[in-house]
Amino acid sequence: MRENTRFVPCVIACVIAAFYAGAMFGFFPFTPLGPTAGAAGYAALIVSAVIAVSACWLKEKDEPENGGEERKEEKKDGDK
Repeated sequence: MRENTRFVPCVIACVIAAFYAGAMFGFFPFTPLGPTAGAAGYAALIVSAVIAVSACWLKEKDEPENGGEERKEEKKDGDK
């Protein structure tokens, strides 16, 4: 349970740091779009990164060697 309480604040701190760094460099990859669109694109990039990191973390937590449940394949009617 302690890992769960540390994961969320770490993600929040990283998002704030990444957005601050992006603002310092003018939202670099999205500079030609203008300031507002650049900030929106950069925010979307950060959200995508957070989703990817969270999915990897959840996948790791769900593995059997980490205490997760084993997945059993459901057999279809035609399978033997």
